[in-house]
Amino acid sequence: GHTFKAGECETCHGEKVKESFVQTGTEVLHKQLAALIAKRILASKEKIACVTSWDEKTDKDTPNTPIDGKQIKAVEIPMGIHGQISLKFVMQDGKAVYSQMGNIKDACGEQGKPVFATSDPVVRALHNYLLFWYDGSKGVHNPRFTRNVLIATINEMSK
Repeated sequence: GHTFKAGECETCHGEKVKESFVQTGTEVLHKQLAALIAKRILASKEKIACVTSWDEKTDKDTPNTPIDGKQIKAVEIPMGIHGQISLKFVMQDGKAVYSQMGNIKDACGEQGKPVFATSDPVVRALHNYLLFWYDGSKGVHNPRFTRNVLIATINEMSK
């Protein structure tokens, strides 16, 4: 019967193609993309005034949490909060603030608008980043597609 276990790559792709060869290249591209995404988010940090803050310990949200975007020191990309694209802001004081992308706003309350619209290239880049992170194969499942998407996304984020 079928075991659902992948065969050796060399059978179809030759001796030079090894799992680690594909994965190493994908990891390098993935890290480059993460750095470009963080850079793009940090370039817009002064627009960030309010978030729905998520507590990783309690798994609870706190809507309309004021945040001084100027105090954001670093940006990290968590696996997502409840299946949504999310960010972790590391503040100057070391505190971490987590929020789903759609809940990162320019003001609190009804007047607040998302800082990053779903059509924003950074949101699309985050989607591509997470697509390959969640896959878990580090490009082995479809190396050419993985590489092409990551390179195209890196090029878009580099503009």
